[in-house]
Amino acid sequence: MRLAFAALPATLLATALFTSTAAEAGGLGILGTGGFYQERLYYYDEGDNNAQYKQSQIIGTGGTGLELVLGDRDDRIVGIARTFWAFETPQQDPTDNLAEGVRPADVESNWRDETRHVGVFAVGLQGGIIGDPSEAMLTVHGVVGSGFLTTDHTEYVYGEIGAGGTLRLSPSLEGYANVAAHMRFRKWARGGMTGAVGLRVLFD
Repeated sequence: MRLAFAALPATLLATALFTSTAAEAGGLGILGTGGFYQERLYYYDEGDNNAQYKQSQIIGTGGTGLELVLGDRDDRIVGIARTFWAFETPQQDPTDNLAEGVRPADVESNWRDETRHVGVFAVGLQGGIIGDPSEAMLTVHGVVGSGFLTTDHTEYVYGEIGAGGTLRLSPSLEGYANVAAHMRFRKWARGGMTGAVGLRVLFD
């Protein structure tokens, strides 16, 4: 399973390259991202025959990295590929919010109390729906990707779909921002939201 997760980014990149026409134009940029997702945390009550309980927690995320754009600067639809480092905030101590009747002294749980670091890769499409690519556009986008590099062997796959906008600051410089619904999967699905802002240097 770990090998499959690790191989996914290469598979996605190969698919993007071999199913598109040869790129004669594109761009390279930097991005910053942040958001959150919902996580499950299980704990056990040793005072009640190890009865299992489940908590729902919100985990914050952030990161920074690079983005590759495939397509002419005047195209309304372009391909995007992102690779970035991301961090995830620690899980909360389950004893802070126990089920009724469970004593903190009886709780057994394995929870992450440190920041988690992840290497992420994703590919997708951005499409302009209103506006002019050479000036400003309202856009929609979708990406699929993988948190393929972790220190605790908790790799995952994810997908996002969202909306945003681009602003052409000069013929070769573009700023953008977007928000997206986020869904990741590892053993079970986890929903959330993300946002990204960045700058792209465009070339023909």
